[in-house]
Amino acid sequence: MTHTEIGLRRIAVMSNSHGQVATLRVGAGDFRIGDIVDGGNARRQGLTVTLWFSVRDRPELDRQLRAYPGAVINLGGYRVEVDEVSEDSDGSYWAFLTVMLP
Repeated sequence: MTHTEIGLRRIAVMSNSHGQVATLRVGAGDFRIGDIVDGGNARRQGLTVTLWFSVRDRPELDRQLRAYPGAVINLGGYRVEVDEVSEDSDGSYWAFLTVMLP
């Protein structure tokens, strides 16, 4: 499935801002070096981000989670994959996410 297919969106969220897909809002901040666990459960140090999630009219789904590339978050029917967490050449931090709609 490609990012242009129905139900799949890629968003970039800059530090201390938010992005929105349908009723899901995702904020990003607190970028820092932390533990990353890969698919084989091996741990290493890498850039992580705190993501804040909210779904319109569903306050019980509000979440704050530490995430890193490869992390998958399922929330309110949405599936959010963390594709990349990075710092660009001017010192801005970004979280790149793929969101599958319910």
